[in-house]
This record gives sequence, C-alpha cells and structure tokens, in this order.
Amino acid sequence: MKQRLATLLLVLAASCVVPPVYPQVSETLCQPDDVLWLWSGALTSRSITFKFGLREGYTCSDLDFVLYAFPELGEGERPHSAIATCSNVDGGVPGVGENLSPAALDTPSVKQCEFTDLPHSNRKYRYELTLLRTDEDSDPKVKFR
Repeated sequence: MKQRLATLLLVLAASCVVPPVYPQVSETLCQPDDVLWLWSGALTSRSITFKFGLREGYTCSDLDFVLYAFPELGEGERPHSAIATCSNVDGGVPGVGENLSPAALDTPSVKQCEFTDLPHSNRKYRYELTLLRTDEDSDPKVKFR
C-alpha cells in the first residue's frame, strides 16, 4: 500500500509541471501616438530644423529617432533622401536674474532634428520620422508619418 501511494505521489508530482515564466513585453513601448506634436522651426534655403514633443512618462525620450526628407523627384531621377539624427533638447540655463526651479532645467520630452544640407531648395519634401529599435524581438523601425 505504501509503495502504491508513493508511486501515485510521484506520478502526480511529475504531471504538475510548472509552466515556464516568460518576461512580459513592456506596455509602454513607444508608439506613433506618443509623438504629440511636430514643429518646423529655423528654415534656410538648404537647412531646416524640426522639433517634436513626446508624451511624458513613456520610454520614447530615451530612444533614437531619425528623420528622413524625401524630395519630389524630377523626371528620370532615382529616389533619394536626406537623413537627420534627432537628439534631446536641453532645458537651458537660467538667465541673469531669472529664478528657475530645478525641474525647469530637466531635459524635457522634446527632440530636435536638423537637416543641414538639403539637396534641393526649390522642391517640396515628404518627411518620415522613424524610431530605431535595437531589441531583437521588435520591428527595427517604427514609422511616424
């Protein structure tokens, strides 16, 4: 009887396999709707600066973005683009006699991208903001059009 009970316990123990625990993917991955606004700023005939704001509290501000500029194509011209990397914009420094709280000097959730040598000054451009991801389980590029 003891031997049968021991065998039964071993069979039950062997059938109670604990399912593997997989790491959960963060629900706060950067998504296109986390880019709240895009502003085109300084503009010359060959350069343009863009700034864009990101939803606060998400992981977007720590990620790398690239902005592509695709010019209208001329007859027989092959597709090409200009590329601008985007960087965080610092919070600045207080001016003379200006009292800022420490939080005002923190880096805001704003990035800046600057094209310094656009190939054509007399054409319309289409812009594509792209998030570069490096983790293996995700799409390497998430496009924000």
